[in-house]
Amino acid sequence: AVVQTLHNYRLLCPGGTLCRQGKVCEACVGKVVPWPAMRHGCYRYSRSASTIMASATVTHRMLGTFRRHVDRFIALSEFARDKFQAAGLPRNKLVIKPNFVIPPTNLTTEAGGNYALFVGRLSPEKGVQPLLAAWRDHAPSLPLKIVGDGPQSELVESEAGRNPRMEYLGRRAPREVYELIRGAAVLVVPSVNYEGFPRTIVEAFAVGTPVIASRLGSMIELIEDGCTGAFCEAGNPASLVAAVNRLAADPAKREQMGMAAKDEFQRRYTPERNHAQLLSVYDQAVRERALTFAASRSTGVSTSRNRSRPATTAPVVANVVSDMKHS
Repeated sequence: AVVQTLHNYRLLCPGGTLCRQGKVCEACVGKVVPWPAMRHGCYRYSRSASTIMASATVTHRMLGTFRRHVDRFIALSEFARDKFQAAGLPRNKLVIKPNFVIPPTNLTTEAGGNYALFVGRLSPEKGVQPLLAAWRDHAPSLPLKIVGDGPQSELVESEAGRNPRMEYLGRRAPREVYELIRGAAVLVVPSVNYEGFPRTIVEAFAVGTPVIASRLGSMIELIEDGCTGAFCEAGNPASLVAAVNRLAADPAKREQMGMAAKDEFQRRYTPERNHAQLLSVYDQAVRERALTFAASRSTGVSTSRNRSRPATTAPVVANVVSDMKHS
């Protein structure tokens, strides 16, 4: 059986993000040939690389690779599932299984500090420019720490060098990142794209830190407004600052949100929960493939997807391990 996890929107958008120049873009969705991505160089900021990526996707569509040879597609959120279904993937093959995280034990940082924190790739789709504008132009009540690197690293470093309320920490080791998240008053996720599954939100939940995120795409599903975090309008620095100031002014509410976030992590995002979900997906895929094989044998019909013997549980274990490594 073949199970494909849809970690991004690559089947719909050669760039994989459904975002261009810091704004949501669906120009290629539904097109047989994604010319806009090729013209704008959406994949790795390169027209030639975008053309190669687009050509590969178009070729597999024409060959029916995804339709005929994949038994289950794993989407990371309901939002993503609906996007892929609208673009033509069969709903009966789409299942939802979010990612998980394994937080380190024995963190030493005291929870609920006095700073806001951004962790992520420093690139336009992550809302870096609205984030910088928020702390440059609107004077939020909490200082900001930024962790990460990417194509906008120099911009962030320059801005932080001029603003005493902003600190750029660069790339940090995973355990140190968790310590910083635990010590933050709030994690901010100001993305201006839909996001596939922003793991930093779940990392914050795991250590009891509330999250302020853009009211957009899959982030709407992950956060319960007023319970595990709050929302701001994507690309709106003033809206982000207003949300930060509201939580900064109410430590008791932040503590309550942090406890709710931890509960949400235990319910949905632990390795044990993910493992059970993943095994269920593979079990369904294997059973369906076996039934298809049996039906084709009884009717004497041979297709490209069942010329070999039906899959057994042995390769499933290897697939599960591989999938979990990339989740």
